[in-house]
Amino acid sequence: MRPLVPWWIVLCASCAPTASELPLTPVETPAGAGSSSPNLSLGADGVARLSWLEPLDGGEHALRFCEWVEGGWSAAREVARGAGWFVNWAD
Repeated sequence: MRPLVPWWIVLCASCAPTASELPLTPVETPAGAGSSSPNLSLGADGVARLSWLEPLDGGEHALRFCEWVEGGWSAAREVARGAGWFVNWAD
């Protein structure tokens, strides 16, 4: 009878640290209040980028992003802004 889980998965899982053993430090982002649709990606250049939609006055939204630089997020930069965007299921 074949095992249900390959032996190497069991071995790796038994050696992996538990969540309580991992050092976790919260990091603030430059995303404003009410922001939504976060997307975290790693570029071909090895730089992590975070993008999101941020509500603006007058019903507009802005697509913004920042980059992980020297242990923290850079200032937010705006890619585009506009009104009438499909931001959630109710739009």
